[in-house]
Amino acid sequence: MKTTTLLGAAAMALALTACGQKNDFSGATPDVAGLTLEVEGGTAEGLPLSTMSPAAPEAALAATPGGGDELATIRTGLKALNGELRRVMERVEEAVQSGGTPAVGNRMIYGPADRCVLKDAGGACTALANFVLGVKRERDQVFSWLLEARPVGSTSQADFRPVAAGWLARGAHLHRGVGRLALNLRNLKAVQPAYAGDGFLLAGFANGPVAKSLRYRLVEFTPDGSNPLTAVFVGMKNGAGRRRVRVATPQELLAGPNGPELLLARAAWLPGVAGRTFSIVTNWKRLDRTASPPVLAGPAFGDVPGTPWYASYYFGRACYAPATAGAPLTVKFKEWYLCDRPEAPAACVIRQGGAGTVITGTGTWADNCALADEPPELAAPGDAGEHPEDDSAEPGMSGTGMQLPPGPPADPDDTGAPPAGTPGMSPMM
Repeated sequence: MKTTTLLGAAAMALALTACGQKNDFSGATPDVAGLTLEVEGGTAEGLPLSTMSPAAPEAALAATPGGGDELATIRTGLKALNGELRRVMERVEEAVQSGGTPAVGNRMIYGPADRCVLKDAGGACTALANFVLGVKRERDQVFSWLLEARPVGSTSQADFRPVAAGWLARGAHLHRGVGRLALNLRNLKAVQPAYAGDGFLLAGFANGPVAKSLRYRLVEFTPDGSNPLTAVFVGMKNGAGRRRVRVATPQELLAGPNGPELLLARAAWLPGVAGRTFSIVTNWKRLDRTASPPVLAGPAFGDVPGTPWYASYYFGRACYAPATAGAPLTVKFKEWYLCDRPEAPAACVIRQGGAGTVITGTGTWADNCALADEPPELAAPGDAGEHPEDDSAEPGMSGTGMQLPPGPPADPDDTGAPPAGTPGMSPMM
């Protein structure tokens, strides 16, 4: 089913009896809290304020990796993703809270209504769009939904453009379950030119009342019209509050003539106990999606030493002291290894006797960072990815109480609900 199939439902709203349907339909769209990625939370990640202070900016590395702050890189990426996600999905939440109208085809229509798109620094709305939300029951507790927008003042159905769509196999809790979504920021920009963002956010998710597991693919994504990014963000938060996030982003990290390297930055966090970052700095090629299946193509970027271009990568790891009220998170120990493919980071560390190039602290990783109980969420990555669109799972994403979410949609129109019997449709509780 293409996202445009819900468009005509707004014009066919009928005064049908909806006994027992209101809670089903109003709880059938995902909410912001179940979709945001987080390490520790706070305004630095586009989330409510926490006690963690913002990390220092990432510094460009010299001929070998240095003491840059990958945590800052991760949180900058999360703030951009979470900000645009919140901008669109809060319009969905506002719509279902306003009450809907039953329509043909086992649907509910919410709106149309004018909603805020942009706010100034003081929180006052500076730009609006006219939104309508359609929600369709596909079967049992599986729903599809479509949010469309048009310029304020328009009365034409033809002016509506899809800005968000997806499906949700709802669990025991409203707005939570298993599903996929696509945000079309390009269409939002076309409807309201004051909005500076562009590109697409594509996601697969599985979430319950606390735990969540998320896989995002960003396509030509930018929150402000600059530096569009095509990359993947992957993350989870389990029932105990343990979190893990991976951000893939090109950055100029090594001195040399071949452009930015690919930084695969991971953060793992056990609240009040320990924080870690794991980083892979690698040469890379862009993924050509015109080929089927997609292939790496074009010139190789990056200045990691080795021949051919993919022969080597840098692996870095750091551990952090838990943040205390009023104090920033601090790095206790950080080291780097130059590794040879195809060995994974853990094998690389073992081969070199656990003696990397220490950047911060003294002694060894075992002296500074090891815990008596090492949960899977704190494990080093299992491989050294070569491109920014790898959405494979992170350690802990499919552990106790967790469920690996479906992969992100292939494109903004790939949001039709899966057929009955599709594996992986049992929602997290």
